Amino acid sequence: MISRHFRDKDEEYLDFELTTTSVGQSINFRFGINTLIMSAASKHRIDWGDGSAMEPIDSSGLNHTYGATGTYPARLWTREKYKNINYILSGSVVLSELDLSQWEYLYNMFLSSNDVGTFSLPSQYNGPNSLTLTAIGVSGQLSDSDGILDLTPWSSYSTIFLFSGTITQTMKRIVVNPINNSSLSGGFRCYSTALEAIGPSASNLSNRTVDLTGLNMSGDLVLQAGDAAPNAFNEIILPSSAFNTNGIDQLQILGASISSIDLSQIRWEDADNTKNISIYQTPVLASIIHPPYGITGSFTTIRFDGSPLTTMDLSSYELGVNSTLRVNSTQITSLTFATSSTTTLTLLQGDNISLSSAPNFTDIPNATEVNGSDIDLRIASLDATNVNKILVDLDTNSTSGFTGRFIDLSGNTAPDGTSGGFDGITAKANLITKGFTVTTA
Repeated sequence: MISRHFRDKDEEYLDFELTTTSVGQSINFRFGINTLIMSAASKHRIDWGDGSAMEPIDSSGLNHTYGATGTYPARLWTREKYKNINYILSGSVVLSELDLSQWEYLYNMFLSSNDVGTFSLPSQYNGPNSLTLTAIGVSGQLSDSDGILDLTPWSSYSTIFLFSGTITQTMKRIVVNPINNSSLSGGFRCYSTALEAIGPSASNLSNRTVDLTGLNMSGDLVLQAGDAAPNAFNEIILPSSAFNTNGIDQLQILGASISSIDLSQIRWEDADNTKNISIYQTPVLASIIHPPYGITGSFTTIRFDGSPLTTMDLSSYELGVNSTLRVNSTQITSLTFATSSTTTLTLLQGDNISLSSAPNFTDIPNATEVNGSDIDLRIASLDATNVNKILVDLDTNSTSGFTGRFIDLSGNTAPDGTSGGFDGITAKANLITKGFTVTTA
């Protein structure tokens, strides 16, 4: 007796429409092999839809060149199609749709410069891996009409990077698990002008909170909600459980509607001397809680501007070599540096602020000991005493031998020879002799 098992071949393939926009265009795909289902030596097979022979394909990737422009009905053959693929990596591919909702073992998605009609992630995940999601310049619409990207099918995350493209503009809310069971070592970066909420409760359309509790991240934390979008998130929660022991080396927040932020529990990467903290275009941010201690390691970029902050106490953030400091917030009346003899400034930009007292440049005595140093405190509210003090402090600690250095104090009161017990006229002349270009009222 002969027994036959007939498999429904319609269930053995996945269809894609690939559109080429130029003659000789090369398409690249990578489809991972799920070794829980298939042998590691196995391969999927792909029909490119242009009459060429089918080819084996797996995670090592495959290039295919089309001889003419057009739309091609590509087909990927694989048994148990939604289970057998655990990651997809694609280059510049034009797809009419990218519906991944049923791919229940998919954990790694690298989607770069894709044009798609609609985009959706798996609605469940049954594998053991942490989520790696990288979507750069994906020009598609998120299939959820409320702009909700649901990452709760995965119990752990390793990288989340969403940048530019139409998808990030239609993505408003990212739902995450409150506990990440692995290290989010690849960082959390989201560049979306429509960003309204992140966290376990982000699917609640009235919620405008970014809650990063339990994400266990290191690397970069970047949240760019655009140029103060009207519905941008208005609260952010950054407890110590949001960070793992390695700590982050970059924090960027742009365009949020937050009125306050607590930075005191952030874990920073100790050994890194190129840290970056930038919080700007936050038009209602009036209060910051800084850490009560000095952070180990130094920063090359510090930026706090575009907010109604009145004081700028940076004593916990040591500036490093060739560093940049931007504090262009019109209401700032005082600026405090972290004391450091290794700090050098390629740029201090604090123009058009309400600075009424001179920053203590003796706290960073070598600030201008670098080519291209630019101290820009023009159009502040400095009287002659404080203008004199700045010029005398910089003259006292600056030496000759560097090029391209500028000091701009225009728009403040002109220096004189006596105010505050400082001779600003002589200090300005000395600085010019040392090669500075010095501009005052």
